[in-house]
Amino acid sequence: MKTGMDFDSRLREDLRGALAWAIAFGILIMLAGLLAIIRPYFAAIAAAILVGWIFFFSGFFRLVYAIQTSKEGRFVFKLLASLLYLVAGISLIFRPINGSFIIALLVGIAIALKGCLQVILALQVRPRSGWFWMLISGLAGIILGIFIWSQGALTSAIVLGLLFGLELFFDGLSITLFAWGGRKALE
Repeated sequence: MKTGMDFDSRLREDLRGALAWAIAFGILIMLAGLLAIIRPYFAAIAAAILVGWIFFFSGFFRLVYAIQTSKEGRFVFKLLASLLYLVAGISLIFRPINGSFIIALLVGIAIALKGCLQVILALQVRPRSGWFWMLISGLAGIILGIFIWSQGALTSAIVLGLLFGLELFFDGLSITLFAWGGRKALE
């Protein structure tokens, strides 16, 4: 029969392993952020193409759904929605620079909202080690998101890629430092 001590030590080891993976994941995100900072134009184009493929596949699956459920009603609306997704996806895939304005607005809003959620999370875990870095990352996300959003049509692919890289870097840093703090707390 296993004792509570065996279970506790096994749980600590499992948690240490999970935190090691979190540190590695955070470092990879930081490296991706640095790569985006070094090559911001390519990062913005890559992001636009990725979003384009997501829209394209979403449109395709919506089209399949519209056809399969055509007898249930609202076929025209389902068809139009799927075609809108398909056209948007194809447009972003083949003309990613043209979509950078809309992407800049959406990315700015998303980064700012994610930053708000990260600040809330940091304040909820405040007594734990590493909470301050999560707060800094959230505040950086809010500032970067507002900056991207406020640039509007003036936001170039280079600025968008640079700010995207900074956001990735700070996310990776906060994950790494938060997990590092967790490992220190286990010692």
